[in-house]
Amino acid sequence: MKVIAVGGNYIKGKEEIARAAETIARHFKSPFIVTHGNGPQAGELQEKTGLPLDEVVALTQASIGYPLAQEIERRTRKSAVVVLTRSLVSERDPAFKSPSKPVGEYKRKRFPGAKYFPGRGWRRVVPSPQPLRIVEAGVIKEIVKKAGASVVCCGGGGIPVTRTRGGLKGVQAVVDKDLASAVLARQLGARELVILMQEPCVYRDYGKRAQERIPCMTPASALRMLRQGAFEQGTIAPKILAAARFARTGGRAIITNSESLGRALKGEEGTCVQNTC
Repeated sequence: MKVIAVGGNYIKGKEEIARAAETIARHFKSPFIVTHGNGPQAGELQEKTGLPLDEVVALTQASIGYPLAQEIERRTRKSAVVVLTRSLVSERDPAFKSPSKPVGEYKRKRFPGAKYFPGRGWRRVVPSPQPLRIVEAGVIKEIVKKAGASVVCCGGGGIPVTRTRGGLKGVQAVVDKDLASAVLARQLGARELVILMQEPCVYRDYGKRAQERIPCMTPASALRMLRQGAFEQGTIAPKILAAARFARTGGRAIITNSESLGRALKGEEGTCVQNTC
């Protein structure tokens, strides 16, 4: 069983969604599990509607997941379904007091709730608590194993919920989709987690004169570099953390882009995170 996480910037429109589906279907045998981001779409939708973030995440799971599943079905000629997915978080998570997750588009001028990203501009940031468990993981596993269908799930990291006496309750946050994908992959016992992004591989000190390509990391070395500040928070850092957490369970995590995916799966490109390098 394999989990493929697709960044929200990769699937902004119908053409991008079709290309993502084509890439996944070309390199992986169905059934597989696809998760996806929603940063640009979620920010835009909330600006237009003013809806709570948990509802925004739910709506983008449908608006992105539906066409993505359709395109996967067209290319694999096998069933693909969308599962509305919830991510359990703690109401005591410190992230609620320190927003860090970027959503929406970059803007030239500062605005309330925005953070400046050097070279790109201002972008809104919202709380991003740690995912503890994917509520629908058992259902997803049943669909893949018994029905043999691919699943599109954990859109936007999953709808963030906390546990209350009355049951699960939505909260105002956006869970990082890569961290949620790693949690899901561990719950499912997946062997491989693939994280697709815009760059072909991970770089130490990205964007600086001394940037250095990193072909392979162990979970320990990845976490050490995270502590040293080698990766930008809110963008590449969660991908590294997700890959390290997953690889610690014995699986292999690959971070690359769609153009380099084929070579990355062979160990010739991209960045691999596993227990031995």
